[in-house]
Formats: sequence, structure tokens, C-alpha cells
Amino acid sequence: MKKMKRREFLGDAAKASLSASAIAAGLATAAAAAASTRQKPASSDRIRVGLIGAGDQGKADLGAFLRLPEIDCPAVCDVDEKRLAEGIKRVTDARGKAPDGYKDFRRILDRKDVDAVIVGTPDHWHALLTVLACQAGKDVYVEKPLATTIAEGRAMVTAARKYNRIVQVGTQQRSSKHYQAARDFVKSGRLGKIRMTRAWAYLDWKGSLGSPPDGPAPPGVDYDMWLGPAPARPFNSMRFHHNFRWFWDYSGGLATDWGAHMIDVVMWIMGEEPVGAMAIGGKYGFPDDIRETPDTQQSVIEFPTFSLVWEHMIGCGIGPWQREHGCEFHGENGILVVDRGGWEVHAETDQLKQPDRVFRMLPKPRQGGSGDFHFEHIRNFVESMKTRKTPTADVEIGHKSVLACHLGNIAVRLAAPVISNQLFPQQEPILLVDRNKYRFELGMCSYTFRAFGLDETIGMTKRLGLRKISLKSMHLPLESSPDQIRAIAAKLKQSGLDPYAGGVIYMRTETETRQAFDYAKAAGMKMIVGVPNHELLDLAHELVKRSGIGLAVHNHGPTDKLYPTPESVYDKIKGMDMRVGLCLDVGHTQRCGIDPAGAAERYKERLLDLHIKDVTDSTEKGSTVEIGRGVTDIPKLLRTLIKLNYAGAVSLEYEKDEKDPLAGAAESIGYVRGVLASL
Repeated sequence: MKKMKRREFLGDAAKASLSASAIAAGLATAAAAAASTRQKPASSDRIRVGLIGAGDQGKADLGAFLRLPEIDCPAVCDVDEKRLAEGIKRVTDARGKAPDGYKDFRRILDRKDVDAVIVGTPDHWHALLTVLACQAGKDVYVEKPLATTIAEGRAMVTAARKYNRIVQVGTQQRSSKHYQAARDFVKSGRLGKIRMTRAWAYLDWKGSLGSPPDGPAPPGVDYDMWLGPAPARPFNSMRFHHNFRWFWDYSGGLATDWGAHMIDVVMWIMGEEPVGAMAIGGKYGFPDDIRETPDTQQSVIEFPTFSLVWEHMIGCGIGPWQREHGCEFHGENGILVVDRGGWEVHAETDQLKQPDRVFRMLPKPRQGGSGDFHFEHIRNFVESMKTRKTPTADVEIGHKSVLACHLGNIAVRLAAPVISNQLFPQQEPILLVDRNKYRFELGMCSYTFRAFGLDETIGMTKRLGLRKISLKSMHLPLESSPDQIRAIAAKLKQSGLDPYAGGVIYMRTETETRQAFDYAKAAGMKMIVGVPNHELLDLAHELVKRSGIGLAVHNHGPTDKLYPTPESVYDKIKGMDMRVGLCLDVGHTQRCGIDPAGAAERYKERLLDLHIKDVTDSTEKGSTVEIGRGVTDIPKLLRTLIKLNYAGAVSLEYEKDEKDPLAGAAESIGYVRGVLASL
């Protein structure tokens, strides 16, 4: 099998969409046929398991599988040659025969002598690998958290059902005898009515990641394959291997890493699905390190008859009840606390109509833990492969449990509550940040906050839950020295913002044109949103090719002499490098009497950036208004961008209320998110 380039791989990945509807349509006819003929291994047969992802957790899973005498492992895969060698050695030591080693997981899925795969990769690979393995007729043991978004999880459930596969999620507490005993005690009713639960993880064995610079990937690492479906970016040692979980591109932080375990226990015992969530959190412990996800977070997750409080802290080891991690079930008579070491019950008190406070039940001293329930969980998966009975932590269980974690994370990132399917029956919960529904990301044009300084602009952009920002010169002056530019860019990145572009930058002279590219290079920007004079386009084109920095030429409406319409941009650049393209200004396009959605479709190959706004009229007289209050068909535009698989930024440029723009900007972003949630 030939090695694919990243562009080819992502093209294939796009074709193998993770939407439930795409899976339902069937992505691989041959794979479906294979699934129909290989239902289960005969009880007397050996079971052959392939490992995909030979990191610490993958090797631990493999070691537990190899403790079962009927298990063989004919193939191991990892993109890191060092880890691949470690996985091969583990099999060789256990079975006396070396498995085949691959850096491309598809080599394992192609094999007819593999009955099941272990997915021990970083989280951003879980969904795609599970879907493709199901299509190839393999059963799957996939590590937690099940998926990085709600849509991914639903797609995994659909794939498992369509291809009749056993898919077990690595939430091993469900196979633990002492967790089962705690569950039985809660369900006995002795605690009385439970209206509040708590789950937590406080990890003093985690700390600051520092802020190391980007650099080359280590020798022997296929970094493009490691990134896979995640956005392309330079290698950084602190975003790699174990630390992937602290970055939104690959995971959901501690809320999904440990929340997938502890919140799962609460949902298993209580038997309800989440309704909504609100949350707070941030980088309060290590504000200056490279981590993106909160090091401190509290989420309140609503269920039909009770609430769940999730809390985590990195760098601290003592949580509620003096436990590093655990779950609490607070009933009217008593409180049950359970963790991986055991469980106990504390009596609640009563002073109603009592002269003195009395206990409502007898406490129960700590009951010990129950051995190697990780191994028991894997044994349960293997038994399910043989019998085709639903495993203890079926894929749908994993989907519903991590759904609660995602709701908390969405609430943190939006700085606003989110609601689930209580108000929208027959639907998944509203997911306002779902990268699998659309590839573009909402952003901010800093011109919106032109009357404010950089710190206030950062603060307001973050309050709106946005990460990408296109900087105007009042926030990062063009005449700044390279050191000053780098310092401001570093400040933005440390605050969690991505200064992906600069502009609009006017290029009226050769000096200004060269200065624009030097400016973008110093800031680490991938793109200039620019307005070069026509006679300077050839120079700008040459600078794009030399620097690799894109140029998105901005159309400025009916009164502009250089580039009034998208067509006027396209006519000047259509023969140039594809990195010279269009920044479609939605409002100015509408003011020219042109449908922005139609323009996006016509010039899709050159669409590099988009400034979204609404206007009062489709003529020169049109002025900016809150998105949704004007004449622009925003739903049509967003549907078009999704159809086109547009993967750039959609950045708000709110030109109204210069001295007090936040309320209008919030309404505009909220409208766009609401439309996206409904599509």
C-alpha cells in the first residue's frame, strides 16, 4: 500500500465523513459485505487483536488482552517508531513471536486475520478509526473518552449498529465489583432521594507544560499521520503524545479525560441522561503555559431529577472527601462516596422538630476495592465478541456519558449555559461548537473593537467564546518593530487567541507591500487581508510565493474603486498562485446587490477568508446592523459554506456601536451559532 500525502489522506477522511447520515448511507460497500460474513469467531478459535496506538494506555490494554490465553496479536501500529518497537516487544515477550509492525493503521484494517482492534490513539483519532474498523468487519475496544464531539459519538454508535460490531469503551469502572456494590447500595433506596451528585479529579501529579517553541518532529515519527483529521500545525513537543489531551484540536482536557470515567459512574448509577449545563473554568493555576484547556473547572450538569457538579484542578491532589478523584451521591438520609480504592457511606443529619441534631441512618465503613477491573473489563469485551451480547460499556453508553462532559466544556467555552434535548425532542443536544458539522471556525475582526485597547479587545473576544482573531493596525501597529510585533502576538497566544490574519492592510506603495509581509511573518500570521493597488499585485504575488503567507484581497463595496465586488477581486487574481484569494466581505457584497452565498459558491476555489456582517439594505445606503436584523440571508450563506466544505475563518466585523459594541457583537455571534445549531 503506497503512503499517502496529507492532502490525499484528509481528502479520503472527508469522504469518510463522521456524520451519522453519511454512515447510514454506507461508506464502503466491500467493508459492509465483510461485516456480514464475519459475525463472530468460533468459540474454539483463537481471537486475533491488532493494536492501533502503542502509547502507555494502548500498551496497558494490549498487556491485559495478552493475559487471556485465547488472544493473539498479529499486528501493531504506531506512527512513532520507538513506541511501535515497544508494542512489538510486548507481544514478543508474551507470545514468543513478533507481530508485524506498521505506521499506517489501514494495513491492520486490511488484514483478514484480525478480528478486533484496540484503539489506543489520541482522542481525535477515536471516531474515524472506530468507524473504519466497523466497516472493515472488526470489533473495537476504544479508549475513553469515546469522541471529541457529540456528533462523532453518534456516528460511532451508528457504525457499530450498521455493521453489527461489538464496540466496548474503556470506562472500566463498570466492570468493578466494588463499583457495582456501590451502585446496588444507591439503588436500594437506603440513601433516600438523591438530588445532588458530585464527581471530581484533582491531580497533583500534573503541572505546568511550559511554553516550548515549535520545532521539528522527532526522527521516526510520521507527524502528518499523527495529526490525521486534526488541523495542520507545526510540531510542538508539548502538544504531542501524552500532552495531546490539553489541546482542543485533539481532546477536551481533564473534563473529558477523567470526566469520562467519573461522570460515567454517576450516569450509570443514576440512569438518567443530561438536560443541559453551565460551567466556569480557565487557566488559573498555570496561566502562562501552552495548555489550552482549563486547569481549573466547575461544571453544573442538569439531569431530569438531580444535578451533577463536576470539578477538576491540575496541580492539586486533595479534592472533596480528601480524595484525589471520586463520585458522591448525596441523598436525604446519607452520602455514598466511591473511588477506585473503595466506597463508604456517611450519615446525613436531621434537626427538624428535634431538640438535637440526629443521624438519619447508620453510616457504613469503607469497603475495599475490587482488584484488577481493567482486566475484567477487557475480559468482558472478549466474552462479548464470542457471544455477540452487548458489552458492559457499549459504545452507546460511552457516547451518552461523554455527552455530559462535552456539554460542560461547551458551556465553559461559550461562557454561557447550554441546553439539551429536553426542549428539542428527537434531537441530539444542541452542540454550538461542533467541528464535524462544519470545518470553518467563527472568529473576530478586531476592527469591531477599534475604540478599545488590546487588553480590552482580548477580553471581549474571549467573552464571546471566540479563538481566532484578525488584527487591525490599531491593536498591532504596522510600524511596530519585529520584537514588538512578536511580543504582542505572544501575548495573544498566551491568552488563548489565534492571530490568524492581519488586516485590512492597504498596500499603496512597494514599501507598504513589503512591510505587510514582514509584519505578518513577525506575528506568525498565516494570512494578510489586504488591498493592494492593482500595479502592486505582481509584487504581492511574488511575496506570497516566497513567504508562504496567503493574501486574501478584500472587497469593499459599491463606493470602492479598486475592489468593489468579489468578481472584481477574482478578475485580477485568477491566474495567480492559489494562496492569493478572496476575503469575502458579506456586508459590502450585499450592498452591491449581490447574494453573498452565490458569490461564495462562484469563487469557492479562491475563498480564503470571510468577514460576516449584516446590513439594512442591498444598496449603497445599507449600513451595518446586528446579524439577523438585516437583509442578508445568513442561513443560506452558512448552508453554502458547509456544502462547500469551507475550512477558513468566518470572522465577525461589527461596524455599529463603536463605543459600545459588545452587546451587538454578542447578539450577532449568538444568531450565527443558533443558525448553525439548527442546520
